[in-house]
Amino acid sequence: MSSAYEILKGKVDAGELELFLIISPPRTGSTRLGILLHEADVNAVMVEPAAKFDKWETRVESTYEDILQQVEVLEEKSPERPIRIVVKEITQHIAPGAECEQLLDLAKKTSVLVRNPVLALESHILLSAEILSVLDSDPKTKDELKEWVIENADLSHVTDNHPEGKSAWMQHVEYMEKHRDYSSLNEKLWFTPTNTLFRSPTMQEAVWTKHFERKKKVEGPMSWRDYLGTPLDSMLSPDFPKQLRKPYKRRQGGWNALEDLVPTIASHPSYSCAMDFSTMQLFPEQSRDALFLQMGLHERAPDMLPPVIKTGYGEAEVANPDYITRMFGNAMENGAIKPPRKAPVPFSALPRFMQNELKKDFAIYMDVLSAETMINPPGISTVDVLNTEFSASGGTKTFQQVDPVSAYIRATIARDMTDESRLSKLEAIRSESPLFKEYFDLVDKAQKKRLKGKEGNSSHL
Repeated sequence: MSSAYEILKGKVDAGELELFLIISPPRTGSTRLGILLHEADVNAVMVEPAAKFDKWETRVESTYEDILQQVEVLEEKSPERPIRIVVKEITQHIAPGAECEQLLDLAKKTSVLVRNPVLALESHILLSAEILSVLDSDPKTKDELKEWVIENADLSHVTDNHPEGKSAWMQHVEYMEKHRDYSSLNEKLWFTPTNTLFRSPTMQEAVWTKHFERKKKVEGPMSWRDYLGTPLDSMLSPDFPKQLRKPYKRRQGGWNALEDLVPTIASHPSYSCAMDFSTMQLFPEQSRDALFLQMGLHERAPDMLPPVIKTGYGEAEVANPDYITRMFGNAMENGAIKPPRKAPVPFSALPRFMQNELKKDFAIYMDVLSAETMINPPGISTVDVLNTEFSASGGTKTFQQVDPVSAYIRATIARDMTDESRLSKLEAIRSESPLFKEYFDLVDKAQKKRLKGKEGNSSHL
């Protein structure tokens, strides 16, 4: 009997199925983008079908079985061919190398979506923290909470006898969200046992192989094959090799995972374009039209049934409405893409383990943002983007005022500015937004490394 993948590939080759793939780091607006494609002439939008946390031992096969099942349902409903499906997936769900290439071989068009890493990381922290509570895996008491925070963290706002019965963890999460200060967290947040997908031996083998390739080593000083199948929380053990823990610490934020995938994506015939979420927020209609053009999509005809929207999360998670609501609720209730609302948190408000990796994340983001295939509205310059006005808290503001870090990055890599005008703009942003000096310094360092070819430049999208 043919595998689900072979059946899907046969349908693609026969012109019976067209798959449009969107790949992005987590919390970059990809679900909203997927829902936006609800307006296109597609039959279904599948959100993260590779999120096989409940089937991690058979994650690849199960992913294609889910996609095939959806295709077969759609085939029964409509005689028209090809069936057209949008698949939205996040970077760390896809193993680098052959697994990534196999997925791309199904795609008619592939797009990459990115967003300012600082904004994405804050959103990812909150989502990861709240999902622990939804799945009842959060620390309940103040003493248990101490394992999740840095030494001497202020927990005076936490009590073991909360009047509403909230766990110590959720009390602390609400406090962090209110004050937008996540500096108390340690790296245990990225190594929770609920992340079963990342203990998959095939995932670990691909990730560690890629890691040591980047280090120009055949493999590490130990035989990492002895550690295949290690649960994430066990990677924090003092006995676990640091060389194997490091790629997983970076991978959880999604940017290291993107770096692993980009060379394969960029060289694949299905690759179409890259997008930045802030551009879509500022120019939603123009961005949608440009995306449709690049992907070969059109507006859905009035007589065409709206596409099915389906998540790939497992039975336990899907059975828990709080989980799906927290993951995708806002995007699914209102797919409209709205202007930027939040400035990045101060650098000091990020967890230390994230601060140490941010320069590399910026370099990867800047590589993609500067790609020749990046979708930008025609006739709109970098200066126009930075000066775009919209309603925000406190009145009308420009993009530069709301998100000075993104503005600084865009000015740094802009091709349509002279060196003199670029320097003037960067100095102006620094002067207007001294709170973000540490970020500006990291962007400068990342850019110097990129230009020397020592950091980033993994992307030739």
